[in-house]
Amino acid sequence: MLKGALKVGEDVRLVLNFQCTNAACGLQASAVINQQSAPLLKQLEQTGGQPCQRCGTMMPIPEPQVSVQGTTAVMDINARLAKTIFDKNPDHEFYVEESFPLDWMYPHLRPFGIIMKLEREPIDDFNEETFEKDRKFWNEYSKRLIGNWITEETSVPDICEWAERTYQRHDLKGFTGSPQFVRDNDAQKGFSKLRSAIAGLYSWRYLTTQNQKLKKRYAKEAVFAYKQAFAFGPINPETVYKFINILTYVGRHSDAIRLATTYYRLDPANQMSLIYLKQALQNSELRFHGAGNYAQAIKTVEQLHEIEPNGNHLIRRDFYKRQQGNDDFLLTAFSKNPSNSTNFIQAIYIHGRHKDTNAVIKAIDTFSKFAGDDPKKLTLIKNSYGLIGSWEEKEAIDKRLTNIEPNRYETWFDLAQTRIQLGKTNQALGDLKIALQKHITSETNSTDIRSAVMTNDLFKPFRKHPEIEPLLNEAP
Repeated sequence: MLKGALKVGEDVRLVLNFQCTNAACGLQASAVINQQSAPLLKQLEQTGGQPCQRCGTMMPIPEPQVSVQGTTAVMDINARLAKTIFDKNPDHEFYVEESFPLDWMYPHLRPFGIIMKLEREPIDDFNEETFEKDRKFWNEYSKRLIGNWITEETSVPDICEWAERTYQRHDLKGFTGSPQFVRDNDAQKGFSKLRSAIAGLYSWRYLTTQNQKLKKRYAKEAVFAYKQAFAFGPINPETVYKFINILTYVGRHSDAIRLATTYYRLDPANQMSLIYLKQALQNSELRFHGAGNYAQAIKTVEQLHEIEPNGNHLIRRDFYKRQQGNDDFLLTAFSKNPSNSTNFIQAIYIHGRHKDTNAVIKAIDTFSKFAGDDPKKLTLIKNSYGLIGSWEEKEAIDKRLTNIEPNRYETWFDLAQTRIQLGKTNQALGDLKIALQKHITSETNSTDIRSAVMTNDLFKPFRKHPEIEPLLNEAP
């Protein structure tokens, strides 16, 4: 507070209850110090107190009472207290029923039934036994509450349809769980919270692990746990919020929208349900726009307009329509005149933005018929292959260019990079050596490939090679 470092929504106050030391007076007075009045505390420290308004006796500064408001500030204090208790009691076991996530705990936590165990030492990674044990426990719980019907293959739309049928329309045909549970909102939110906490642990590990194989495994387990958590309590805003987030992280935007839509249908009076639906739609819109998929962006914006008619969403729809028309115009130009290099570049840019690898390859094949031995057109083709990671095809073009323009260091340098990507290190070494030799003697060495070798990690294994290091130190 005194350093002005409070976050938005946090409020820390010091309450000073002054007592006049003059026995004949005995006046009591209070002063409240917050972020705005913090300079007053420094003034009091300099004077040693404040004078009594009745008799003028200097009243010493009392021990302050601290008042903290704001979720983040309160939970930060709770986190510090919990960490202190944990550290001061090394001989005790600790278990957590999560109320609010405490970041320091995550590396120590593992699933333990309906709660989590706080291990003394950080856990490197979960093994398959941890996942299987957790699933088995919660599948049994699910059997008693809503029936054990959620599997790996159960889709988010299927769960949403089940939730609407069960909780909204109260259609229990084929329902094998507890009818009492379906009528108990508090129980639904409680068990949803418990399962969601464990799903959140998997999500944290998904976001923090560097192991790509485990990253996929954690995401898979997080999504499964959130499926159960949502089925237990689809009106639990925390579960919905976290589930939407993990679905967005893994690129399942349509599932995130479906989830938010069900939450909105089940609890339309809750303002958060509309906010979550808008957030899911906006995230999807951004993804479609970024990928150049204007048709889907337009569809998403129109959905936003339906739930928020006054949101000016149609302005963006019109913009996307213009962009879509522009893309169609450029692609048509390439189809009519495929030998034109500018048209080819535009087509590759559009297909690449759409992440449409097949369309990129088709465009390359079409343009290649007109390339012949033209170095400029061949360069465009090999760069397009690099865009989609087709390194073998790029190598073939790079090799052709070294035959067509054997004295250009750039062609040998590009060939070296491609062969490094293919793991052909011995051939890449020879290509790189030729490129550096030609660079030194070239009169048009505008591209400093020596700096690229020294700074690009791709070339790190070659820098100290006895055939390369001297060339890096030799001035052109």
